[in-house]
Amino acid sequence: MLCGSTQLNTTDIHQLPYIANQWQGKQIEHTFTATNSESLVYKAEAHCTTNSFHSCVALIKAGAGIGIIPDFYLSQLLSYNDNTITSLLPNMSLATNPIYALCPFDKTPPLAITLCIAALEKQLA
Repeated sequence: MLCGSTQLNTTDIHQLPYIANQWQGKQIEHTFTATNSESLVYKAEAHCTTNSFHSCVALIKAGAGIGIIPDFYLSQLLSYNDNTITSLLPNMSLATNPIYALCPFDKTPPLAITLCIAALEKQLA
């Protein structure tokens, strides 16, 4: 979810600096889809890049800019009554991305890998 501090002066997401994680790169592009299938393409250049997810969250909560936070993590913050952060596009979501597990086994992954994948799918569902 695209999130920002609750103390932002504007809700115009194109006017706000973007806080990126290192893996996102400098050029940011996200396609959000609403429940009515309407879509919004957000393009920006990262104003700040960090090398940790928690640094991104801290900067977003401090009002330094906006950025992507997984919906399950945002829900967890809000369940702790953390009112410093909010979703800027509450009725829109990002596309679902597949998760792959690379393991050096022939055809059948070990039970530990299978359980790990199942836990990830459950947590991200």
